Amino acid sequence: METNNRKNIKILIVEDVAIVARDIQESLHVLGYDNIDVALDGAEALLLSQKNKYDLILMDVKLEGSEKDGIEIAKIINNNIPIIYCTAYSDAKTIKRILNSPHLSYILKPFEVAKIKDIIDAILLQ
Repeated sequence: METNNRKNIKILIVEDVAIVARDIQESLHVLGYDNIDVALDGAEALLLSQKNKYDLILMDVKLEGSEKDGIEIAKIINNNIPIIYCTAYSDAKTIKRILNSPHLSYILKPFEVAKIKDIIDAILLQ
């Protein structure tokens, strides 16, 4: 995917740790994605997803301080928006919940920029 095409892609990052959200956002900027919003909790993610049309959501699974986790938030949003779950949890229960939810992929944190680029490009070029 060419950089010019990436500039038109609107991405929502849902991540409860602000410094991690900024790191992901900066990594995406390096890849040429400039149209990025950040939600620090589930309520903000729901509000932003109702106000904006996103091409892709990067969703943290564990959202501290939110009534619902990322998987539950994704089920509510489910507007046929591709979702990549980003999680540090690789236990069988979490992975099973991810695989039984609306999603296209998941990636374990911490992840390399090249890996997230490959996943995003694969999803958006389908």
